[in-house]
Amino acid sequence: MRLQVVGGKGYGKSTLLNAVARQVLKQSASGITKLLPVYCQVSESMYKREPKELSELFYNKMWEEISALSGFTVKSLKERVLSRIPSDVSKDVAEATASAAIGIYNPLLSVIIPIAKRALEAAWRKYQSIKPSPSLSTLVEDFIENASANHVKPVLLIDELDKADSQVLISFFAAERRFFESENRIIVLATSGGIAEQIEYAGGVVREIHREFEHLFRMDRLPNVTEATQIVYKRLIWAAHDGTSFEPTTIFPSEIIERLHYVSGGIPSALMQICFQTLENAIQTGARSVRIEHLPFFVEEMNNAERYLATLGASHKKVLKFALSNYGITASDLEIQKQARVTRSRLAQILGVLSKKGVLTGYKEGLYKYYKMTEYWKGVLQQLLRINPKALD
Repeated sequence: MRLQVVGGKGYGKSTLLNAVARQVLKQSASGITKLLPVYCQVSESMYKREPKELSELFYNKMWEEISALSGFTVKSLKERVLSRIPSDVSKDVAEATASAAIGIYNPLLSVIIPIAKRALEAAWRKYQSIKPSPSLSTLVEDFIENASANHVKPVLLIDELDKADSQVLISFFAAERRFFESENRIIVLATSGGIAEQIEYAGGVVREIHREFEHLFRMDRLPNVTEATQIVYKRLIWAAHDGTSFEPTTIFPSEIIERLHYVSGGIPSALMQICFQTLENAIQTGARSVRIEHLPFFVEEMNNAERYLATLGASHKKVLKFALSNYGITASDLEIQKQARVTRSRLAQILGVLSKKGVLTGYKEGLYKYYKMTEYWKGVLQQLLRINPKALD
């Protein structure tokens, strides 16, 4: 089960997440599978500039919350509640509030916490037995699997993750897709939204929430390419006001949306952010339709590629031309030596340099070492040559 709480700053997304946690506890009192609410606030995400840094922060926060929950007692819960009550509240009111919280959390304390504690201890023992130690993501996954095996399903309430830079967030979701799509957990993700309108696609509805708790809808999975296309086109039709005479495919061709879907990982909010940036790029160039060069990450890739090519000599570029059109090349290739005007040893040097930079990848075949261009660089150079045919001259 996946829920996305969408809303602008101050709309009460955090309040709603806490309300969901309380509802989870009430529902967990009955049923074979118990629910364990894990509220994870990742406000430090705004300081992360790399997807890997955001992943490390995310799993650190997740593990901290899981560890804290697994060590919950009536006493520690009461202390936690009392510490969050304003100092000007009377002692009687504070005690009554703490008692009410303990009453709500009773199913958690009496049944779920002991199971969670055993699941955490088992995950920790496994973590310590593996050398070198695996990542914290492995530890979190092991905990979730152990808990699920004992009929406890974690409900992960993730808040303020979207404070991260949009490109970092998109890359994070792409890298951690398995975590967000696995079935042995429930995820409720709070994200910033734009205007309050309904986005429909097969399998669920996402609506911007203005603290209207009844407007939570189920999301069994992320939208596929076809559904992502529908989301984008519905937004464009809405923005055009007169949808009857507007054809969204003239703005966003289907092949562009396929690329956006891949990069965003299918996350609706990330998809909307990158679509907006793409449209801005197209408008700035005066284009009437979005083209591949308008994609934000594409522009960055092309700029990086051009900067790198500017550091290379003519011989290096000749070698790249051969690598782009051939599956495998060697330092012994006389034709390349002739065209690049280099000796065999110099060609071997150039191939080594390009390999270290990740442009080429080497492999052994018999007595010879062959090199081929990586798929990433092949795609980048092919696109760059369409824009600038003289890029490798």
